[in-house]
Amino acid sequence: MNDIVLLSPIWLSALTGLLVMLIDVLAARDQRPGYLGYVTATGMVVSGALALFLWRHGAALTSPFLKGVFSFGPYTLFFGLIVLMMAAASLIIAPDYLRQQDADQGEFYVLAAFSASGMLVFVAATDLVAVFLGLETMSLSIYAMTASNPRSAVGAEAGMKYFVLGGLASSFLLLGTAFLYGITGSTNIVDIGNYFMVNPPLGAAILPSFAMALVIIGLGFKIAAVPFHFWTPDVYQGAPTPVTVWMAGAVKAAGFAVFGRLLLTMFHANTFMHIAFNYKLVVLALALLTMTYGNLVGIVQTDVKRILAYSSIAHAGYILLGVYAVGTSGLLDSSVGFYLLTYAVATIASFGVVTLMGGSMNEDTSLDRFAGFGRRHPLLGLLLTISLLSLAGIPPFAGFAGKFYLFKDVLQSNVQYNLPVVIFALVNFPQITGLNSGVGCIKRPICCVIFTHLMLDVTLLRLRSNGLNSLHLKHFLQPLSSNLSGNLGP
Repeated sequence: MNDIVLLSPIWLSALTGLLVMLIDVLAARDQRPGYLGYVTATGMVVSGALALFLWRHGAALTSPFLKGVFSFGPYTLFFGLIVLMMAAASLIIAPDYLRQQDADQGEFYVLAAFSASGMLVFVAATDLVAVFLGLETMSLSIYAMTASNPRSAVGAEAGMKYFVLGGLASSFLLLGTAFLYGITGSTNIVDIGNYFMVNPPLGAAILPSFAMALVIIGLGFKIAAVPFHFWTPDVYQGAPTPVTVWMAGAVKAAGFAVFGRLLLTMFHANTFMHIAFNYKLVVLALALLTMTYGNLVGIVQTDVKRILAYSSIAHAGYILLGVYAVGTSGLLDSSVGFYLLTYAVATIASFGVVTLMGGSMNEDTSLDRFAGFGRRHPLLGLLLTISLLSLAGIPPFAGFAGKFYLFKDVLQSNVQYNLPVVIFALVNFPQITGLNSGVGCIKRPICCVIFTHLMLDVTLLRLRSNGLNSLHLKHFLQPLSSNLSGNLGP
């Protein structure tokens, strides 16, 4: 297949940005560019359709200078579709919100299209240089989008924080890339993984361990893992809410796609098992610390966007737990892909409702403003409640199934060792349900949480005693799993 055609979902996203820029220049000065959001969203949908058509069976680039730089297959397709879905959703809800804030400017949509193009490069890259280029294309656009409201001092502060800390995180990733190139003589992640397979590091292995640590730090910032999360609450709160949707869903999904691909390809668990710096134990520690911190600190927040920010941090911890349990298989052969999908849908719904409640000029997302929201706006209140219950993992919503299968995968990887880990994850109180008491759509959120934990505890103990293969619910999701797996490894 022609390389230009195979790359078309990526360049079409960038071309959408150029088209929107041209339309904005030619439009009448007194005409609000709100329709540009729908034009850009249409471009994202078309890019997703092309990706589904071109990448679903897998294909390789043939040009000498592109060979080995990108990988197009089900793995790239899945995460690319999540990115484009979140991008289109953000762009659909953006025009009305930006108009209310008197910040509806054409360049916002241009930056959004360029950011989506960078995310696709980021997700598809199998060379560390291409990973960095995709990361910077994605990030620089989002920095500007975060501070795009010229009348918001909080937004300008959030954009500056994100820019400074994001640049620092990118430098860690770039330094790790330099060390890996110095050790292996290549920036291709497959070649790096093969080098370490042939020449396994032993003992202290200072340089490989240092390079691995730098990569984890650089990508840990993008997925908002503790202790690299400090930017998240302030930036989520200060950014325009459609941009917050973008960061909470698309950036996190892209970050985990690259995080899993790099770790599971370059730093094979069996290859690095004899060195002092064991990446699996580091990922486990990050997972437990992230979910605990996100849940505990989120309890005391009084702003809805900050509550959802800490919820995003906590979910990063749960997803990291799934990455820890993956082992040598691909992310989507496990429950991580399904968990990310349920998280993305619930995030779109919850932030979408918050966007509709934005109000004019000075956005008020305090928890007090949402008191009785379910009685004033029953349908929106119901949508918000369902999305929050799904984020909290309350049955019968999809978030419960995501957590259930994630915990099952963790147990299945090593029952004896990981049972305390799963129990620890279960007792992490899902603070997102606290928002429901303010929304006023359910009466006893804490009882729902306790009931959910009891269900999971009883089921997991039954699995512990009867064997992990005694699970019958998986047959309902088996068709989805079989369609998404198969050559989905990194």
